[in-house]
Amino acid sequence: MKNAGVRRLMGGGGYGLAAIFMLLFLSMTPEYHQSKAVLLTLALGSSAITAAGHEANKLDVAPPALIGLLQGISNTIAAFGGVVGIPFAAFLYERYHTWTSVFGMLAIIYIIGGVTALLFARSKRIPLVELI
Repeated sequence: MKNAGVRRLMGGGGYGLAAIFMLLFLSMTPEYHQSKAVLLTLALGSSAITAAGHEANKLDVAPPALIGLLQGISNTIAAFGGVVGIPFAAFLYERYHTWTSVFGMLAIIYIIGGVTALLFARSKRIPLVELI
């Protein structure tokens, strides 16, 4: 399997598994709290698989001189999710008075991440000249 295929598999597959586990978590009734805890753990754990896709992908596509800059930019953008996501989760909980809406938002984010990884993951290096 070529690098791009591995990146798609790890990114899309990791988010896909996380979405499946999260949707299963959401479909269970509260009396199955132990099963729900296992599914939530599996969802969060399988989302870590995505690092093998997007973290390694930066090394594939960026010119060596710009890898550090790309890492800094991507971490800054990733932190934006925490800045926006936490107040949005609070808004959802206050609005609907249920955690289902909050975890449903997380499932949607996993689905969007998986589809994005499957569609856009590449491994061809971008020449420095095209970036300047």
